[in-house]
Amino acid sequence: MARQARFFLADAPHLVRQSGHNGGTIALDGLDVQRWSDIVRDVAATHKVAVHGWGLAAGEYRLLVRPPVDHALSRMVQDLGRRYVAAFNGRHGRQGTLWAGRFQC
Repeated sequence: MARQARFFLADAPHLVRQSGHNGGTIALDGLDVQRWSDIVRDVAATHKVAVHGWGLAAGEYRLLVRPPVDHALSRMVQDLGRRYVAAFNGRHGRQGTLWAGRFQC
């Protein structure tokens, strides 16, 4: 059975949450936090998603965002994941996924 499509409203606030695989850490130090923050800023600008707030803990992140069109949020989170995981894995000499499944909204 196919996954149910997510429902997003354009120009409405959304709270996005994604956690580390098996409860793992997604940010080990200040350099990881800075890299994550820079990537969030870049992908939000690329997809024209307004970021109203964010939080990054060792095992998860949360974003309060307002996408301009319904598909922008998924594309932004996908872009964020692709870029951050590559940077994190390269920096820490690891490979594989960092996330515990799909993001929650």
